[in-house]
Amino acid sequence: MQISELLKYLRVNPRLSVDTATYYHIIMPFLTSEPHLIEQAFHVVLPMELRDIWRTASTMAFCYDALYGQWGMILWSPEQVLVKHQFFKNIRPQEYADGDLIIGEFLGDNDLVVLRCDPNSGDFGSVLISLPIDPREDWYRCALSLNELIRGLIDNPGKKYWE
Repeated sequence: MQISELLKYLRVNPRLSVDTATYYHIIMPFLTSEPHLIEQAFHVVLPMELRDIWRTASTMAFCYDALYGQWGMILWSPEQVLVKHQFFKNIRPQEYADGDLIIGEFLGDNDLVVLRCDPNSGDFGSVLISLPIDPREDWYRCALSLNELIRGLIDNPGKKYWE
């Protein structure tokens, strides 16, 4: 299933309940200029999948604890990436490589979603999970693309399927 088909599915089926959690939720976009600003600010090239996501949904939440907000994975809006990427990168600058873009977080355990945005590298468009205290070599390579990550989250509700 392509990213456009996944996004259409998520728009038609915006919520599935898993215990007290909202399985996923989409917030519609409201600004369109941010992707270009992100590329300029962080010297990256955004994969087309991320651009497609941001045209449809500025923020996406998977397995989000709607009752208490204590767990779930959030893919940030372009506006959030502009602020949060640099904040988190500054905490552990030695762990992030050129072309890394932090695009989301796991609530409750401080894992971060890192998208590889260097078109000259063999892993362009792949997704890493940055662990809060572990070195980069221990991070999970959870998906070859955002499409694969989202499909994995849909197919494995409430689980970090890559662990």
